[in-house]
Amino acid sequence: MNASFARSYMAVVVWVFHLVLLPPWPMLLDAVQTDGAEQQDQDAKICSLFEYAYSNAKAWQTGDVLIVQEQVYDGINTGGKLNAEGILVATKIFRRIIFDFHARRVLIVSLKKAEILDLAKVTSIDDGRILASELDVQFVDLKNPEAIIRKIPGVSKSFLPGAVGSSEMSEFEFNSRFLDPRSIGIAGHFEFQLLDELRPGIERVSTGEKYIRSQIGKKSIDVTVLKQEMPDIRARFVTTHSFSVDTNMPEEFVAQIEFQSGEIRKQIEGSLEWQEFDGIFVPASFRQMSRRRYRSPAMSFMGDYTDEAVFQWISFNQPLNRELLDGAIVEDTERLKGLVNPELFEKRGLNPKETSR
Repeated sequence: MNASFARSYMAVVVWVFHLVLLPPWPMLLDAVQTDGAEQQDQDAKICSLFEYAYSNAKAWQTGDVLIVQEQVYDGINTGGKLNAEGILVATKIFRRIIFDFHARRVLIVSLKKAEILDLAKVTSIDDGRILASELDVQFVDLKNPEAIIRKIPGVSKSFLPGAVGSSEMSEFEFNSRFLDPRSIGIAGHFEFQLLDELRPGIERVSTGEKYIRSQIGKKSIDVTVLKQEMPDIRARFVTTHSFSVDTNMPEEFVAQIEFQSGEIRKQIEGSLEWQEFDGIFVPASFRQMSRRRYRSPAMSFMGDYTDEAVFQWISFNQPLNRELLDGAIVEDTERLKGLVNPELFEKRGLNPKETSR
């Protein structure tokens, strides 16, 4: 199967899934007042939205993407060595992910810089004291005896055992070895989770086991699913996913605790934008907010946490430069640095946003 045919085939698979399992949304909107068996059928179609998003992710074959991610903690110091009334900790991540899921090869290069900022003076996240600046490299190739993780500087190398030659390696074991961008948006909160690890939860929603309720609007349909029962506090943890009626892809989500008393405590909320390549969707940007504890050797505090990322796709489901997925690249420090040189991101319009309070 050549690359062009494979891309066309996967695009058709996603399109057929959309056509067969997900009828045009006006048909669903007209059926809002149904009950009994018709209502159950409608609920099943609504739950199949998660299956569609998963099938879309499985249609990814090859790609090369630049990601600028900014994670900001804004809060009050509650202990540690620093004695600040208000502090801001910002982490910038310049990330390059190059993948060939058919060949099962992935290269991830990340340049990270964490800083403490004085809130009285901060005008952008370029101000402040650097806590750490490092280059992380992760390479996975099931055709070689080990998956390699390397940190620069320090040039320390660690090996994950049993990568190839091993017919016993499962899809889950392979996916567990890298930051998987395919899972963005499917799980709710926007983190690089393992795509296949999400499969059991999607099945439980699709069968109705975890489905709670839905609300159909003109532009979106909100689907609420159960994540965890919390009997000790007479509550449950749920997530609500808003799917676009135009693309059938998730665009917003809210995670919250719902108490039997009627009280609701919102935990996480976020939004996501998509880019389309020949009928297959990939993330273009995301933003999520929550309350989260920051911990480091210098301090610990509860803060308002914001995580934002912008994606720019150099290529998607197109032939790749094979040298970029050659294991030898992990020994070429200068070339690795070049893959995540901030100037490259700036030339492509991916300048880090200014953060202020």
